[in-house]
Amino acid sequence: MLLSSPRRRGASSSCGARVLRAVAAIDPPDDTDAGPRSNFKGSDSQAWPLEPVRSPEDVAYTLMRYLSIKAAYSPEFSPDDQSVAYLSDLTGVPQIWMMGLSGARAPQQITLEEERVGFLSFAAKSERIAFGIDRGGSERFQLSMLEDGGDSVVKLTDDPNVIHNWGDWSPDETAIAFSSNARDQAYFDIYVQGLEDRSV
Repeated sequence: MLLSSPRRRGASSSCGARVLRAVAAIDPPDDTDAGPRSNFKGSDSQAWPLEPVRSPEDVAYTLMRYLSIKAAYSPEFSPDDQSVAYLSDLTGVPQIWMMGLSGARAPQQITLEEERVGFLSFAAKSERIAFGIDRGGSERFQLSMLEDGGDSVVKLTDDPNVIHNWGDWSPDETAIAFSSNARDQAYFDIYVQGLEDRSV
């Protein structure tokens, strides 16, 4: 049900008169000015100029700058809370970077993969980092592990036809858990893989 308050007689005509007076107060544009002008008045009672039409070259340059914006995301703190690892596409392809929280050292790139790194996970008790690589851009991530501060890379999975989703480290960090569709492409199963003998 629509409710409305009763209108007083003559209120409509009075309101209309006020609107007409407000419209009449706006000065028409000065045709002698060069370039297009806006009728909208600012606080200085001067008409604001309209922005000129940008050339295709200017638009293309602005779009290129927008697409060139770099990002840093997915931070993970080290076990001693003295540094943080994160993903960044500063070099064009997302990789793992590391920086100290004291600011004494500049950020350093840890992985040098040719394909993008999609996620990372710091171990809770050691400097090891598990991460996923998007082989061939198919989003069928393969799991790898960084050891010795990034000096050593160990492949944990190597099946380009299988999707691997990261799970977590075991409490004693002797195994990892993840899910994959290795058994059936339509279903994901949970696996636990030992880090010493790579047994599943």
